[in-house]
Amino acid sequence: MLTAAKINAAPHKVVTGLRAQNRELRASEAQAQRLQEELIRTQTTLAQIRQERDALMAEVQPDTVLTFGPDGMTGHDDHKAACRWATEAFTAVAPPGAVLGYATNSPEWLEEFREPLDQFNVFMGAEPPCTPRDEQLFSLLLEGELLETKLAAISSMTSQVEPLIAGLGLDFFRRGLIEESFRQGP
Repeated sequence: MLTAAKINAAPHKVVTGLRAQNRELRASEAQAQRLQEELIRTQTTLAQIRQERDALMAEVQPDTVLTFGPDGMTGHDDHKAACRWATEAFTAVAPPGAVLGYATNSPEWLEEFREPLDQFNVFMGAEPPCTPRDEQLFSLLLEGELLETKLAAISSMTSQVEPLIAGLGLDFFRRGLIEESFRQGP
């Protein structure tokens, strides 16, 4: 049964609830303000980084820039980001006649290495790029010290590479690193 005491107590509960919600709202507004300020700092930082990146490329004046393609070669988000950054800089300041190349695979390379690498989800569900050799910008086969340097560099990413070497063997892994192929960027 509704009594006068309950009726009188109800507005107090409502006011208390509104006060709590108001405190939460003020806290959320303060958090939103901090996030907005951080976003502005980040945008400023990104703009500065882009300027520095473009200034470096303008200073170097490369005749060739090689990077991952928009596919990231293995679907890796960091590889895709590297492509975006390199392509933006190239588009902004590369000298006339400069060439932008995106990493790719030959059909022959994929024929030999794709199935074993798929067992380890190397391409992370993405379709690896494939460019016939006669359509490639260029392709080269690494050997000797250059191949061993690449093997050492790639092997330093132990969390990604150790399972491959353990599962497929070092010789297989080394053979997979021999071919470097690039297709024409935009």
